[in-house]
Amino acid sequence: MKKTLLFREWFPWLWGETGPEHPIKLAEFKRRVAALEWNSASALASLSTLFEEVDGLAEMEMRYYFGRRRRGSILSVGFRNLGWIFGTLGILFPLYAATQGGTQGSNGTNLGAWGYVCLALSASFLGANALFGGTEGHVRFVSAQLSFEKLIVSMRIRWSLYRATLPDNGTALNMDKLGEGFKIIQDYADAIYSASLEETAAWAKSILDALDRYKEDLGKNRGGGVAGK
Repeated sequence: MKKTLLFREWFPWLWGETGPEHPIKLAEFKRRVAALEWNSASALASLSTLFEEVDGLAEMEMRYYFGRRRRGSILSVGFRNLGWIFGTLGILFPLYAATQGGTQGSNGTNLGAWGYVCLALSASFLGANALFGGTEGHVRFVSAQLSFEKLIVSMRIRWSLYRATLPDNGTALNMDKLGEGFKIIQDYADAIYSASLEETAAWAKSILDALDRYKEDLGKNRGGGVAGK
């Protein structure tokens, strides 16, 4: 059951589901909003439906970053553990060989050379962690998920407060109350996209910075190799 849920979070399209990055969400939003009626008798119900639709978009974003958070956690833990394991082996192999009186193991294996290989692999895994946004991405996605959770809770409370101020005798809304309801929904929609754009900008910057560092490291390694010759 847990494995099925995990794969459903990673590959939602296999179950006919779409994430917040899929443009079909706007087509669905348009279809549902187009069916709303705004006469005096239906305005409150339509306003509530409109809020629920926007609230659904926010929940979709929150679930998306929750899934990315879990994937980022797996990448982060995997790359860091592999980097630590091979880094440790890279240090231990030459030390062990030194205790045997040279760089050779008991069966003639060149442990010193294998130490360099392990250190190279360790650096590669740690570089992959940075390049593919393992640890940094995980932290960023946790922050994004919590930001959307805070937004959802805050706006639901604000909407409940608005509903509590409406008169009990009838469903008709005056223009002031109708405008107040629309203002809450508009603020909600603006906050959703502001949070998404902020996270997208942070993601783009982290990727470009990681690529620049990777290219710089490659340049240093090539330069060191040429200098050594």
